[in-house]
Amino acid sequence: MKTFISTPDIDSSDHSNIVYFGEWTRDPKYKSLIHSNEIYEFKRSLNFTNNTNNLYLKKLNAISSALNFIHNKKLSIRNWEVLIGPWLRISIDIFKERFDSIREIESFESDPIFLSVENKKNKSAPFDMYNFIMDSYNHSWNNALYGMIAKNVKYVKKESPKNLNLRKFDTNYSLTLKPKKNIFNQTLKRINANRNIIHGLSGPYLWRRAFKFFFCSIPIKDFISKNKKEFFYNYKSREKFKKEVLKNFIPSDNFEELLSDFLVDKMPILYLEAYTFIYNEMKNINIPTNPKFVLTSTAHWFDDNFKFWLSNNLNKESKYCIYQHGGTYGTTDYIFQQEYIEKRTCDKFISWGWKYNNSTTIKGSMPFFIPIINFSIKENLLIICPRVKMYSKGDPWDSFHWNKKFLADSLNFIVSTKKLKNCKVKFRTHPSQNRFGINIENYFSEQGQRIVIDQNRSLKKSISRAKVCIVTINSTSFLECLVLNRPTIAFWNQSILKTNKKAKPYFDKLIKAKILHESSEQAYKHLNKVWKNPYEWWKSDLVKESLDSFLSQYASLGLFKSIKSVKKTAKH
Repeated sequence: MKTFISTPDIDSSDHSNIVYFGEWTRDPKYKSLIHSNEIYEFKRSLNFTNNTNNLYLKKLNAISSALNFIHNKKLSIRNWEVLIGPWLRISIDIFKERFDSIREIESFESDPIFLSVENKKNKSAPFDMYNFIMDSYNHSWNNALYGMIAKNVKYVKKESPKNLNLRKFDTNYSLTLKPKKNIFNQTLKRINANRNIIHGLSGPYLWRRAFKFFFCSIPIKDFISKNKKEFFYNYKSREKFKKEVLKNFIPSDNFEELLSDFLVDKMPILYLEAYTFIYNEMKNINIPTNPKFVLTSTAHWFDDNFKFWLSNNLNKESKYCIYQHGGTYGTTDYIFQQEYIEKRTCDKFISWGWKYNNSTTIKGSMPFFIPIINFSIKENLLIICPRVKMYSKGDPWDSFHWNKKFLADSLNFIVSTKKLKNCKVKFRTHPSQNRFGINIENYFSEQGQRIVIDQNRSLKKSISRAKVCIVTINSTSFLECLVLNRPTIAFWNQSILKTNKKAKPYFDKLIKAKILHESSEQAYKHLNKVWKNPYEWWKSDLVKESLDSFLSQYASLGLFKSIKSVKKTAKH
């Protein structure tokens, strides 16, 4: 009989025949804890999230109806989705991933035991979306979730000496809403007769200011700041809410039953216990209502202040637009979580140049200014990495299988670069890598390969100083390398990040020009061939033609072109 452990918080010294599981097991700092014990790898289905779409819609309908009853509101499902959609979508995918991994273990192991830390404290829920995301990377939070799902759980009191949690759990939270006095913003508000709201727009500072100037817009955050008002996890409110949810969604199996309990227990306090207070406060502090035009890039995902305001003020007369944030959009066969919610809730989506016979998509441009930097050839090779997280949130590149392949390919690539003359390799990790993921530097060190982490705060400058850039995921950084016109060689697991039919001709041109490769071996073979003088290859007609075609679709440039497109959208 095997004992399965999903967290480093548990002291395993009193147990035998141990199997550890979870992405955190890759981190070298846990090597001494795991010793020579077995590590279980869960390979998630590539159709994983597609299987949760119908469930999401059913849960959204049930929860929206319950919230209308609890808060005495008559908001539409779309308005509730603006507020709770991001949390609900990620919650379902997280739960599904954890559930499938536990059930897979139970299907091939005879009476497996799962250890879970005993928690006698009061229950708690995150205050808002941000707290929820922080919790989802927390060891104790995930261990409790695994313990909730597993059939045979043994609770232990003893924990490891080191507290490895990312955030302490509190049973109450505080928040205050208060107007900020700002003469410039108050003046803009008075002349904003068109009731235009632009908030959470991504891009360079001057880009964002230009949009706000042309639309006479003020951001929601200028009216909101935090203060002291205590909110507690309320058992009675949660039970009442659960009864209302179950009126519209009756679980059909053990998975749906446990999921319902999980969603009720972990719904952010802002959506339930604190909702009425915040709603009344927003009415009292003179935040703009009845908006005519709303534009955002990122606030619709993490900024619950903005989402709360929009949820209560979005109406049939409002034009709600989302400006593309980041790469990947329009290129993959898989619709990731953020894009899924955006397509369902916004009136118009402004892309970075692409449009696929979709009346809701408007051609815009990438929010990017090419900096005045010294582009002289340097000697270093810059490898740009995706995040390797400790816990999955459900996206296809956010899995044990993906990370295993990426790390193996990267290791092979690093070993190969030792053969190149005058090659200094630098790794560019994601800004949140050390906070939410494993330590990449230590991981490769454990494999006998010492790497240098790029410490430059500006990715643009790092790209400009590289002789060649290596990109390992279809992302914004890939587009930035191409826009900055630096020799770029890319490879990623295309069985997971499969290109859609509309984008395939453009990616095929990149493959033909030797910019995009299907494996790390192919990528290195080409790097070795062009390393001496990469610009001889990069300035060829074949590369130029493929770049022009690709960038016009997925990284078109031009501030005023975007403003013109958005203004046209706002008028209709």
